[in-house]
Amino acid sequence: MANSNITFEDLELWPSYFIVKPSTTLNFKDCRWYIPSEVFERDHLILRGGNVNIDNCVFGDYESNKDVTFTVESGNLKINRSQSHNLIIKGKDANVEINSGLFQAFTIQDGNVEVNNGYFPHGIAMEGGSLKVNGGKVALLDVGSEKCDITLNNGLLGGIKIPSKVNKSIWDMLGHGAGYYDRDGTYMPYKLESIKGNDETTGSIIVGTTYPVSLVLNNYSTTPTPAFTAAQQASVGPDGSDIKVRANDDLEILTAEGLAWLAFMCGDTHERVLTGRNYYTQSKDWYLMSDLDMDGYGEFWPKLNVVGRTFHGQQHRIYNMNISRPDPSFINMVSEGAVVRDLIVEGGITNLNDEGGRFPQSANEHVTYTASGFVNVNNGLLVNCAFKGEVWNTALGKLNMSGFANNNNGRIENCYMSPCNEIVGGARYANDNFGNEYVCMPYENYRGGGFVFHNSYNESEPENAIIYNCYFGGQVSYGTNVPNNENISIIFRHGVFDSNGYPCNRLYHTDADISAEMLNNNILEHTPEMYEGTSYPYMEWAK
Repeated sequence: MANSNITFEDLELWPSYFIVKPSTTLNFKDCRWYIPSEVFERDHLILRGGNVNIDNCVFGDYESNKDVTFTVESGNLKINRSQSHNLIIKGKDANVEINSGLFQAFTIQDGNVEVNNGYFPHGIAMEGGSLKVNGGKVALLDVGSEKCDITLNNGLLGGIKIPSKVNKSIWDMLGHGAGYYDRDGTYMPYKLESIKGNDETTGSIIVGTTYPVSLVLNNYSTTPTPAFTAAQQASVGPDGSDIKVRANDDLEILTAEGLAWLAFMCGDTHERVLTGRNYYTQSKDWYLMSDLDMDGYGEFWPKLNVVGRTFHGQQHRIYNMNISRPDPSFINMVSEGAVVRDLIVEGGITNLNDEGGRFPQSANEHVTYTASGFVNVNNGLLVNCAFKGEVWNTALGKLNMSGFANNNNGRIENCYMSPCNEIVGGARYANDNFGNEYVCMPYENYRGGGFVFHNSYNESEPENAIIYNCYFGGQVSYGTNVPNNENISIIFRHGVFDSNGYPCNRLYHTDADISAEMLNNNILEHTPEMYEGTSYPYMEWAK
């Protein structure tokens, strides 16, 4: 094709081959390019001068072994909101601008590439040329030659691989304020000071012990979270005004700042904050001494773990607990033998796209996110507890969500979940509501249960995974404005999504939004049974 200006709009191209020469502009808008498996291998679009603009298109089929291959030898290629399988940049006069999209295979042999946004789950392979990254998510930057010219200004990288033959320092690539960060349960970036330059990174992929180490190139990610600020300033000790330490090492939670400090301490594996750390490590049980207004503390709320102790809510409320982060929940984990009792949490749960560098290894191996109201994983006992508020998802990919608990391996007794607006769920829209990264992720899977997602009941271990006398008042649903894509699965159920085929004893559901007072009265009328051989104490609702 030469000396032409052609637009393909709202078409299915099946199969097609193009060679674009100078003085030619080729536009693809709202198109689907499908290559059946019987078609022989070859490049499907070769750009040899001219211009190609791609907007809101899908090139390739994820069920087929045959991929649509674009090769850019010279000329200009611009891509917005599209999916592509195999993109090769190989000419010194090739210029590529990526503004958004999903790119399964991306190779730069020569030429100039600018990435402003987009998702690269298999990374970017470089053998030469120039790459400027201004945004987006790249699983791995694989640098294969010292001829590569790389500038990293903004975005998220899961790691950088530099063979020993390449004499290039990672730090030479970085823009102002960049660095390597390992994210632990506090969701605060921690700079790994041991990585100082070329020697420590040569011939290796940078990985972490808890979360994969991410190259965080945007300055916002280093901004202290509200919980981090509270932990630094908290008054903790025998005379503490936020956390009071009793003579037997039990902790009294007096303020919202004190609860934020406690949550931060649970996940601070890098010991960023030394304030009151000794009291946390020696603490026994926790006691909530009053109702707490947590307004403003939910942004990237740390992973609160209750391990080997009892968290006594003493019939108090924790309200305005509006949590937004990847894999959100008020409590992350309750360990075997631990107890959380007599506590009501009110607020909202919003699952966000992960900013920590967790990337899928293939198109059908996306990271599974979780979103729960009260607790993510329960291995202990939850008794006389409640979560009242909306649980919502805004992330793309795979998601397991629940109103009260995501995974129950212990016991949940006399508890309820009552969502605001009667909803546990989310929405999947075919537009840019989730950021301008890509139109549709392949093999998306959204599943949820109104009360519990997975109950691990096993007949041979009847004391485990018990749900007894619990309530869910509301609806579970997901938005219906879903792209016409057979690889998107949405399944939601009231009560428990998956209970290994075993029924739950007295788990109730009502369509209406129930008041906390009504549910409390129902719980008060029930006396917990004493199960023979149980390791958990006999508990009634606190008077």
